[in-house]
Amino acid sequence: MKRLIFPLLIVLLLIGGCSNDSDVKEQLADFETENATPKSVAQTSTPTPTSTAISRTQPTSTATPSIQPTSTVVPSTTNQPVTSPDKEIALEYFESNELELGIEHIDRHIKLYPRDTSAYVFRGLAHLRLEKFQAALDDFNIVLTLPAVSTDPVELHDEKRSVYLTIADLSWELGLLQDSFNNLGNYLQVNDGFKTLPASDYARISETQNTIGWLIDGINYLDAEMYGKAIERFTEFIDCTWSGKPPTEGSMPEGCTEHNHNMFITWQGENEHPIGYFYRGLAYKELGDLQKATSDFTKVRELDSDNSRGFLRKATDAGF
Repeated sequence: MKRLIFPLLIVLLLIGGCSNDSDVKEQLADFETENATPKSVAQTSTPTPTSTAISRTQPTSTATPSIQPTSTVVPSTTNQPVTSPDKEIALEYFESNELELGIEHIDRHIKLYPRDTSAYVFRGLAHLRLEKFQAALDDFNIVLTLPAVSTDPVELHDEKRSVYLTIADLSWELGLLQDSFNNLGNYLQVNDGFKTLPASDYARISETQNTIGWLIDGINYLDAEMYGKAIERFTEFIDCTWSGKPPTEGSMPEGCTEHNHNMFITWQGENEHPIGYFYRGLAYKELGDLQKATSDFTKVRELDSDNSRGFLRKATDAGF
């Protein structure tokens, strides 16, 4: 399984008040790790393309699916996790790594208690572990629409911050760059009223936005038919984020330091992301260099062979 780094503090907050969920706390804690995010590579000023498909805008709230009410009576205290026989069985299955069976039972629980926030978190984590990134993203988007579990202002702030960061990471996995960029901005905005985020963490998240913006600029070059510039941008990204080789002196492009390279690897996980190859392949295709385009799309198919990120389908749609 590809290792993904997500901020799962929210999970511990959500299950902390539910005794029936306590057995899973230790298991889920294994997934929690410090959220290391990539430091942006130093870059020169970027010319503004004449046409852009994606804009680096002020962050806005991510659109989330609405919860349709059912005739089932929901808990009177919406801030408290709800238990049920199906939820208890689901948690046992999750603990034994029988994720599909766990999802079946948590689905039944959600039909009875559609506003139990913790249930969506558990299901989202199961989808994540199965590398069903879109399903996980849908679950965490729903979490944003539901009441938080905590009523403590500081815990509430941490809970919301963690959800935004999780959505940003899932959006990244799916190549939804603008959504990832915006939710990182939402993460920073949540902290503005509390000033509890260490300066180093604030800088790291801001630099992550810069990195994503760097890719967005490359896509904008592509849409503006500035294919040479687009290829340069995607090549720099590929060279700085390739986790298949250790950083060696002289092996990275100008502005990509060994430190940056390592941070990119940490943020991406153990495996490369196909996004750079996909967009560079499109640029090569537009230039008529089918040999290089084929090479990049072959890499895309290798890195997303199960289409968990959606890029295998995109490569097929592009004719490769």
